[in-house]
Amino acid sequence: MSVPFDEINAAYLSVGEDLFGSEDLHAALGERDPDEAAFFALVLVGAEIENGGFAQLFTNSTGDIFPDAIEGAERFGLTDHARLLRDAESELFPDGVPADQRTRLQHWETLADDPSVDDRYDGLDPRWYALHDVLEQRLLEYARTRTGD
Repeated sequence: MSVPFDEINAAYLSVGEDLFGSEDLHAALGERDPDEAAFFALVLVGAEIENGGFAQLFTNSTGDIFPDAIEGAERFGLTDHARLLRDAESELFPDGVPADQRTRLQHWETLADDPSVDDRYDGLDPRWYALHDVLEQRLLEYARTRTGD
């Protein structure tokens, strides 16, 4: 386990202490300090994509905070991440990413039957993975503001 991950994880746990188990995480993030909300959303969404790609993000409950991740990427100056998240939305959810998991799952099942989905989907995950170091560095910078390092 690397030191940057430890620092990011410690800050994530600290920021999320009262968010874990929230009935409406998107609403709870809206009531937080904007930097905390950005950090929390980016850590959570990034972890979902790193673990199972955009498919995992959109089919898990974390997809509920998709708009928070875009806002967070913009707030933290991660324009390539914000652009990629918007590209994923336009490629996979042209009418917008549904706010609730059940609707996203229904859309995803329909999408999976579309023969062109692989062409639209295949490039998204590698683009995200290529930006990993930039995201990790920005998250680490924020984490260190919380600990004074």
